[in-house]
Amino acid sequence: VLVLSLSIRGLPGSPTVESMNNVEWTDDGPLELSPERGRFALLYSVVEDKTPFFSLSVARLALPDLGYINGKFVSLFAPGLSYLIAPGYLVGKYLGSSQVGAYAVISIFAILNTLLIYRIAVSLKASKTAALIASLILLFATPAYAYAVALYQHHVSTFILLICIYLLQKSKGFFSQLVAWMFIALSIPLDYPNLVILFPVGIYLLSLAVDYTKGDKDIKLKIKPLNILAMIGVVPPLLFFLWFNQLSYGNPLQFSGTVQAIKVIDEAGAPVLPEIAPGETKSAISFFKPRNMLNGLYVQTTSPDRGILWYAPVLLFGILGTLLYFKTSQNPIAVVIVGAVLANILLYAMWGDPWGGWAFGSSYLIP
Repeated sequence: VLVLSLSIRGLPGSPTVESMNNVEWTDDGPLELSPERGRFALLYSVVEDKTPFFSLSVARLALPDLGYINGKFVSLFAPGLSYLIAPGYLVGKYLGSSQVGAYAVISIFAILNTLLIYRIAVSLKASKTAALIASLILLFATPAYAYAVALYQHHVSTFILLICIYLLQKSKGFFSQLVAWMFIALSIPLDYPNLVILFPVGIYLLSLAVDYTKGDKDIKLKIKPLNILAMIGVVPPLLFFLWFNQLSYGNPLQFSGTVQAIKVIDEAGAPVLPEIAPGETKSAISFFKPRNMLNGLYVQTTSPDRGILWYAPVLLFGILGTLLYFKTSQNPIAVVIVGAVLANILLYAMWGDPWGGWAFGSSYLIP
């Protein structure tokens, strides 16, 4: 907690409409990178302006990750993180630094992740010492540390994955399944690829809803109504997601990443619309292409600029640990864990930008 508290990126004071585009906040400050600016811009608009639409100053802050639809500037990022960090922003503003308060929320999730890794490892029969070392390895011996003190969604995505695993380890009851379904749905407005990463968890939850007995010539299936009822946990997060899309884009099924992107705003405050080829449309899945997989796997694993071999070689022990664990245990939750890891790696190997920036190693593989 002390290390993270002293590491959070930030400045005293709170950015305003007049100051947010100053170099002290942007190029030389905590809003240096466009993913952080874009999410902070939506946070500022929602909290201060009470609208998902950007004023001209906020829109300039969000560039080059800025959307334009129905004559209004909007966010190109999924909305979940901006709403999630709003309490930290308000507490920080009261204490004199709204930006630090917002960033501190991510550090809180990083701390929760270390606690969850510890509890999960102990429940998988690891010693308490080994479990503690494992949790600290994630936080301080991988790129997770750099992203624990900045405005990125990866630690929150990791928390959702870990809390689902922890809940399902502790109990297979109705309440655990209800909360797990809720978190799966909550992960979508946080970061759209989470739906793929959490897919193994969803499959496991569905398997709990079916009992089967194998006879000589047939298999008898029995549906558990209470387990099916637990799926209503997805409703509140999805309603929020559809509401935000309708409010922002005029279409509940419009994803933020499919909105027209604006790279430039002229001196008069008008967007400079890029040329679009006839029939060209943006798709939420067009960013992922199997043809990228070979290069993506190289970038994520062995490349000297981003590869996990260079930035977090200690994680290679995880491969050995996985093999040893499966030799001694048949715990189905271990299959879910490995499935989520493989889904994460393969998904971002197909991503059009597997580098995810040029510092600290891959942020995509934190989950």
